[in-house]
Amino acid sequence: MTLSSRISIRPLSARSRSRRKEVISLHLAMMILLPQRSMIKYRMYNFSMAVAGSVEVTDKGGMYKYAVNISMAVFECLNFFRRVLVHAPPDGEALMERIASNTEPVRPGRKDERKMQNKGAVIFWYRIAA
Repeated sequence: MTLSSRISIRPLSARSRSRRKEVISLHLAMMILLPQRSMIKYRMYNFSMAVAGSVEVTDKGGMYKYAVNISMAVFECLNFFRRVLVHAPPDGEALMERIASNTEPVRPGRKDERKMQNKGAVIFWYRIAA
């Protein structure tokens, strides 16, 4: 008995063919949208840097100068646009106040270096043993 006689080749059903077409079209749409996503990320970064650069930080009278926390400024800008898409009208002054409230001290000449440790790879033995 040969291998070809044991294997029966059946034609695909209409449902499985339509699902394959849907998956292919979905992946094609995702590939088309990749450049648009990257441009949107660049524009969001530029917007948040422009807003963070225009925020005036008040002097707290301590021993350090203070600057805007950039990661929190990006986070606040993303939340601002999420709210604009849902609720209107946008309030730019409130955004500036929230960004100005997230400040961090600027410490010139800081000597403490980061304590980095090399970490080994994690091996999942349960996947290898099976």
